Amino acid sequence: MKITVTEIRFIYTFKFNATLKDNFSNEGLKALFSYLVESEKETGQEMEFSPVSICLDFAEYGSLSDFIQNHPDYEGLEPKEIENRLRKKTTVIIVHNDFENGFIVQDF
Repeated sequence: MKITVTEIRFIYTFKFNATLKDNFSNEGLKALFSYLVESEKETGQEMEFSPVSICLDFAEYGSLSDFIQNHPDYEGLEPKEIENRLRKKTTVIIVHNDFENGFIVQDF
């Protein structure tokens, strides 16, 4: 039995779960949903919707300084250099049309 997960259901699942609600912003969830849907289209394989796994696999940072606080080895690098290094290592999903103002990275 399968259930199609719409963007609204995707966001609702995170935002109304006490354990998951603070992992992503609304904008982050929209960007992440779009990324996951596009990944399904590219690979031709449906994913199983597992919110806990998504929280373990992806992290949202509201700003570049938030990221650097958690990853001090990137301190002192220019924003474009940080973005390029991350893109070589993992998936980077831009949340607000600008890397410096919010992004999601897949665990690396």
